[in-house]
Amino acid sequence: MSHSTDLSSKREQLICLISGGLVFLISLVISRMYTGGDQVGYHNVYAVVSGLGLDDRWRDIHVIYLSRISAAEWVHLLVSLVGGGLDIEKNLLMSLVNAILAAYTVRLFLSWGANVWVATALVLTNYYFYVLYFAAERLKFAFLFLVLSLLFSRKKLCFIASTFLSIFSHFSIVFVYAGIWLSRLPQRLTHGRRISRWAIIASLAALTVFLLWNWDYLLWKLNNYQQTSGPMSIAKVLPVAVLLMLCCLYAKKKSEPVLALLPVLAGILMLDGSRLNMLGFFIFLYYGVQSKGGLNAGTVAVMLYFAYKTVIFVDAIYFLGQGFGVSG
Repeated sequence: MSHSTDLSSKREQLICLISGGLVFLISLVISRMYTGGDQVGYHNVYAVVSGLGLDDRWRDIHVIYLSRISAAEWVHLLVSLVGGGLDIEKNLLMSLVNAILAAYTVRLFLSWGANVWVATALVLTNYYFYVLYFAAERLKFAFLFLVLSLLFSRKKLCFIASTFLSIFSHFSIVFVYAGIWLSRLPQRLTHGRRISRWAIIASLAALTVFLLWNWDYLLWKLNNYQQTSGPMSIAKVLPVAVLLMLCCLYAKKKSEPVLALLPVLAGILMLDGSRLNMLGFFIFLYYGVQSKGGLNAGTVAVMLYFAYKTVIFVDAIYFLGQGFGVSG
């Protein structure tokens, strides 16, 4: 049994490495074609901070960064600063990050019970992953640390560090963590488990530090989202509502996915749905891949739909220089 487990573990590691390697090669090719959209700002800021160093005043670096990108997530800034300082070409660096994200995500999906082909197909063909690879650069780091926090959830220090880094990479990831916490709350209460005092203190401390650090930015971001996302509409939550129905179809406890997706649905109603739909899809995968390893009608249908969107996305990159259909 031990020998069989070792072989299975080595096989999974090989699958993760192959998936990461393929994503690295794909990224090297496509990233060089993605010259428009958000990448204009990202390339500009990377080129500018390459001439700076960690000995420069942080406030000055921050101002320069904000002049190119209207955001304050400092994880991406630090990566740009270190990568540029080491004279690593940006597309190469981000391709490496994409490979790491893909490899660890496959590992996470396999730990959830996903079929090998489903897990690899998701990171190689899914539209939302391609958005993370090539467009949503700051959110990519939030997803990477989210994946790491879930993989190492039993190692408290790793979990806390990854969670902090995930939230400080992109604030919207808070909706996923809120969903995870809510979905587990009934089980804790019904089994008479007390919520750790230190867990509450750590959570409140993290939230306080984050709010104090980013209060002005969060107010600006909230106002910006409300101005650009239009009036509150039930139609905005339709994509995640469909995913919720599929989650309930495959989840053993029907209340669990409802609670997990509740913060995402609330966020979509209040803010912008584009990124939060992606977060809803990630939560859906947790339930979808646990039923027959993901080889069920609902999950396969969703995968095929998003694979089709990936073709359109890559086609737009090739012809227009960015994936969202507007020439720059």
